[in-house]
Amino acid sequence: MLWTTAIPVDSVDVNLGKGEAVLDFQDVPLTDWQTIPNSLNPTHPLGSAPATLSLLMRWKHVGRRIEFKDPVVGFKGLFLENSATVAATARTPSQNFELVTNPATTVTHFAQVGHDHNGHFF
Repeated sequence: MLWTTAIPVDSVDVNLGKGEAVLDFQDVPLTDWQTIPNSLNPTHPLGSAPATLSLLMRWKHVGRRIEFKDPVVGFKGLFLENSATVAATARTPSQNFELVTNPATTVTHFAQVGHDHNGHFF
């Protein structure tokens, strides 16, 4: 799955002090391009179909705190490694397609929330 779209600003809630964050949105309209090569091809030979995505991601349970600073590159940040759960529903009605994940069985191998400064803001 490859997508980029704007989501409502109130879909994100971060509490860096606790190392927790939530990303939650419902039925955001997307375009299903069927394959990654088709999505990257400007002529989209396979066509496309309207789709929606609902997503609930939760990051919590801080395991490790990492502070990083590189003045030569102009980058610094505070990053908190933790765990995450993911519940997603993707639908492409015209293709009779629905994908629903189960957060109880979805495995995340790495999760992190953080705050960084770079470039002009360093």
